[in-house]
Amino acid sequence: MRSFGPLAVVIPAHNEAGRLPAVLERLAAVKFEVPLLAPTVVDDGSSDGTAEAATRAGAAVVRLSGNRGKGAALLAGVSAALQNGAAVIVVMDADGQHRPEDIPALVAPILDGAAEVSLGARDFTAEMPRLFRFGNRLLSGAVAVLYGLRVSDSQCGLRAFTPAALERLRWASPGYAVETEMLVRLAAARIPWREVRIPSLYLDRDKGTKPSDGLVILGKLIAWRVAGPPAPPPVEIGRPAPSA
Repeated sequence: MRSFGPLAVVIPAHNEAGRLPAVLERLAAVKFEVPLLAPTVVDDGSSDGTAEAATRAGAAVVRLSGNRGKGAALLAGVSAALQNGAAVIVVMDADGQHRPEDIPALVAPILDGAAEVSLGARDFTAEMPRLFRFGNRLLSGAVAVLYGLRVSDSQCGLRAFTPAALERLRWASPGYAVETEMLVRLAAARIPWREVRIPSLYLDRDKGTKPSDGLVILGKLIAWRVAGPPAPPPVEIGRPAPSA
């Protein structure tokens, strides 16, 4: 295993006060081979006390000015993690559909020196709604055809990367296209990467990207193939949440 500094876990959250505390509690119980920074929760304009719940659970919380979207929240979160000295950054969802217990396996290829980017890849079982399976396969196929990058699960949000890789993956998409744009930039950068199998969990079967989102992402994939993805915007770091 390479010598690494601390690991940061970045969690964008919008109105997840109900499920986020359990995610943070489970994360705190996971044993890691490297030091773990306090999780960074980015409150993306929540109205249900998400920031306060995360603060009580021991997370470092920043608040964005309004609902900016998942991609914008992730940019703010990874920027904050870098400022805190993170040597490996994990991004995951706040609603319990990513298991904290899978993070050690996710980061293992990075710690072992086999990769700079590690992608979670879900099993396409009946647990994943049929429409989501179809859309994911369609978008994963488009990434393979248009960019030559063959991944099993183009839409999984559980990922890990080094700061050096992040510089080349930094995205412009403010919303749900963020995972796909990361892959477009990964294909261009030729960064060593690995996939790690994780279970498919759907606690709310109507959450996540909808068919309309998938069509928007497909359109972006085609446009980016012609003109390239846009330059990333300035990062909104956000403001610290008040103590609980």
